[in-house]
Amino acid sequence: MSEPILSDILLALKFAVFQRNSAGSLRLVGEAPTWMGELWPVVAGSRGELRPDTSPFVENFLVDAAAAWQKSGNHRVSSGPWVERAVDGREFCLQATAFTAGERATLLIEEIGPAFEERTSLLQKAHEAALAYEKLLRAEQALAEQKHLLEQRVQERTAELSRANAALQHEIATRQRYAERLQGLREIDRAILAARSPEEIAEAALRRLDPLLPCEHAGVVELNPESGRATVLAAIHGGELSSGRGWRLSPAQLREARVLSSGELHRTTNAANLFELRPDRPGREPGVWPLIVDLPLVAEETLVGVLTLATRTPAAFTLEHEEIAGEIAAQLAISIRQARLFAQLSAGREQMRALSLRLVDVQETERRFMAHELHDEIGQLLTGLKLTLELSGHESGHPPDANVREAIALADELMERVRQLSLDLRPQILDDLGLLPALHWLFKRYHRQTGVQVRFRHTSLEGRLPSQLETAAFRIVQEALSNIARHAGVQEASVRVWQNGARLGVLVEDRGRGFDVEQALAGHASCGVAGMRERAVMLGGEFHLESNDGEGTRLMVELPLPQKDDLEPAGGTTP
Repeated sequence: MSEPILSDILLALKFAVFQRNSAGSLRLVGEAPTWMGELWPVVAGSRGELRPDTSPFVENFLVDAAAAWQKSGNHRVSSGPWVERAVDGREFCLQATAFTAGERATLLIEEIGPAFEERTSLLQKAHEAALAYEKLLRAEQALAEQKHLLEQRVQERTAELSRANAALQHEIATRQRYAERLQGLREIDRAILAARSPEEIAEAALRRLDPLLPCEHAGVVELNPESGRATVLAAIHGGELSSGRGWRLSPAQLREARVLSSGELHRTTNAANLFELRPDRPGREPGVWPLIVDLPLVAEETLVGVLTLATRTPAAFTLEHEEIAGEIAAQLAISIRQARLFAQLSAGREQMRALSLRLVDVQETERRFMAHELHDEIGQLLTGLKLTLELSGHESGHPPDANVREAIALADELMERVRQLSLDLRPQILDDLGLLPALHWLFKRYHRQTGVQVRFRHTSLEGRLPSQLETAAFRIVQEALSNIARHAGVQEASVRVWQNGARLGVLVEDRGRGFDVEQALAGHASCGVAGMRERAVMLGGEFHLESNDGEGTRLMVELPLPQKDDLEPAGGTTP
């Protein structure tokens, strides 16, 4: 077929055909139909290019079209009808189809008219009606053929329906029980996760057993076969909750514990519950239970306790109830084990913190003692030595010779070194006057030694702070300034100290070289960053350090102010 004839056909059908050229653009093939000139005059004009920004719908459909063109074979994708509105308000109902023709990506857009959807719907309904009518004819024919057999099978069908209905009711009841089981277990899991201690975990589980298990008594008992002790974490009997009592395991209870160590539950009939709390009143013996089910609480192959259940109606306690109890026991075992380990870990951390604080106190006490010894004892001895040397020169009636003068100079230098060493160990002003005067003294001395000027801002502190807190804040500022002098390469640093409610804040900043914070903290580098952080953490404070190469360093520490008598008062000494 010649191209003019094909173009006339496309125009008559109101089709617009676009093909993608080598540059990836969609170009109009042949003449533009009338509707295109009215709707998209730019596309119908001399350019003849369909761009994604022609309309939002075209932009979205071109994404699907591009995916279809990339697939091998004659893959087609259609947009379905959509409506475009021209500038003058007229609406055009269009439909697009993308396919590959002659290895060229082709896009066909046709005007289908506003009645297309209604026509399609009517055709679809007519088709469905025809199918339904045909199906009805076949059904009537089959009904006529089978009518004479229906009466013979009525009773059989009725019986089958009865059996199916019974099975369905059983399935519904089973699913309902399973849903209630899951809901109950989920509530127990949530309650256990919210609990903190083993006692709270056991109580949370027992309070939610009633809808799940038919038992009149339930208890969670923690066992320690090594020490031979049993402790009731929680027990519920007749709706009353009790806990906290313990006893030494009897031989029978030890044997039961060894049986439970295998991980299997143990059923006992017509016996006393070995793990039930003994009656408080003397002369009253524990009752005999028709059925007792003991479930081991095993975590990491270790028996941590037992979930004991007792009921007066053994027939009501089914295998399904054993499964539910087993799931609860498994969750209890893990949670109780984790709670105990967490408590041990917390106690260990608190003990380590206390030991670290004690070590810091001992170190500061030793520093204070050595500073006093250097200043009071060695300083006085050196002063006496200098006076002796000076007097020896005067008594001879002659000026001191060169050796004596050199000895006096060495004594002066040694006295100054002893004085500086005493100040480095523990400045007396910190014990006598407190944090702010000690910092003022430190900044002046720091400027004389390093040439770095410190800009100091602070709020007034409410009296003297505890000794540990003043020492920690002073040492952190001292170490931070030492790092600035060694590494920052600046002539100025800033320090700010404030008290905000129950917290003491310290901020040290410089605009120097900066460094890698993670490397300094991980490697415990000589800059003392790890030591500053440890001091803050030991006192329950927060430590924030920000630094980047060439962008300076910002250190902020916030320390909690303890209640009275929590820490040693300022100015005191540690024995």
